[in-house]
Order: sequence, then structure tokens, then C-alpha cells
Amino acid sequence: MRKAQRDFYFAKLRDIKILCQRPELENVPMAMRIKKLLYDVDEKEYALAEAQEIVSQSTNVEEIEFSDDYD
Repeated sequence: MRKAQRDFYFAKLRDIKILCQRPELENVPMAMRIKKLLYDVDEKEYALAEAQEIVSQSTNVEEIEFSDDYD
């Protein structure tokens, strides 16, 4: 993998991590699952399946308002 490509994906994952740590999103089930996927060292696929289930159930989740300045 090229360094530029690696850096690009690392920056994306960092942005997702920062977004999930925002106080208004920190305890939202989907954000919690995303953090679990980011930090889980277990290579089992159940974390992904669990996250996909949450996403499929989240169609009725209330929208959360937050600003775009999460850097």
C-alpha cells in the first residue's frame, strides 16, 4: 500500500474516531459500535455483524444536531 493511500485511510479513521467521541454522539448505539470496531483487537467477525445489525435498525433513529467543527 502506498504511503499516501495509507495516510488517507488513517486520516479517515481518525475523523470517524473523533466524531464518535463527541459528547452528543458518545452514547449513541451506532457510535458505540463504531468505536468497538475501531478498537477491538479480536479478529472475529461478530463485531461487524453486530454493527451491521445496528445500522439496519437505525432507520428510525432521531437525527442528532452537531456542528461540523470536530477537529
